[in-house]
Amino acid sequence: VRSGGLFFNVSEPLEEDETMKIRTSNMMVGIRGTCGWVQVSGQNHMQVSLLEGAVICTVFDLTGRELASETISAGETASMFYDPDGEGSIQTGTLRFSDIPSYVLEETEQTDIPAVRNMLDALRRETEDPESGDPGEETSTEDPDGTVSTEDSNGLSEEERRMSAFLEILNSLSPD
Repeated sequence: VRSGGLFFNVSEPLEEDETMKIRTSNMMVGIRGTCGWVQVSGQNHMQVSLLEGAVICTVFDLTGRELASETISAGETASMFYDPDGEGSIQTGTLRFSDIPSYVLEETEQTDIPAVRNMLDALRRETEDPESGDPGEETSTEDPDGTVSTEDSNGLSEEERRMSAFLEILNSLSPD
């Protein structure tokens, strides 16, 4: 991908001997049974966002040496950067409904994949429910031992938000 956006929806996990990779000249995302999109805004920046599954995001230098690698899961984004001076970095964050491009919403509108539908519904509810707080409004505190913890406006850590979203998806999949 040189520029623009690309939606992907691999509804069946790939076999062990199969691979699907989305690449720019020096960044790559490995896909296996996943739904999300990439947005490339230049040769040195790619953003990956997931509605289902997990992907490994990797930044390489021009010789192919790995500079940075992160795994993200459903409900997360990764901004991958390459500096021509040989530095690479990946910043991860929480996906918000307002981050989803219209072409992705159109593609997923009629999805029959429960995990994707549940993630979209959960993200939409966060946007529509002003009482839920903005998960982007975070406060950081440092414990006496030097550990920094981050909480959103509801007092939930990022890990607690992820676990809550995961449990919500699991509950929706279990028969009543």
